[in-house]
Amino acid sequence: MTANDILTYCLADEDEKRFLAVEEEDLEPHLARIQDQDLAETLRYGIGFYHEALSALDKKIVTALFEEGAIKCLVASKVSRLLT
Repeated sequence: MTANDILTYCLADEDEKRFLAVEEEDLEPHLARIQDQDLAETLRYGIGFYHEALSALDKKIVTALFEEGAIKCLVASKVSRLLT
């Protein structure tokens, strides 16, 4: 819900892509592999989220996108899980 709230504020501020640091066409191959559609939608705007219920593939993709700097905002339920 926090990632969606951040996205809502960005949309209202008319700067919805402020957290996206990669061309949209470069992001598309990653989005096509995402299983959680809510995650895919927020990633389109450079906002990711990470929690225990995500699939292993979704965790891997969102972590890689954040570490590579493609997305600038990552909401995590537990940072220690992200770093392991």
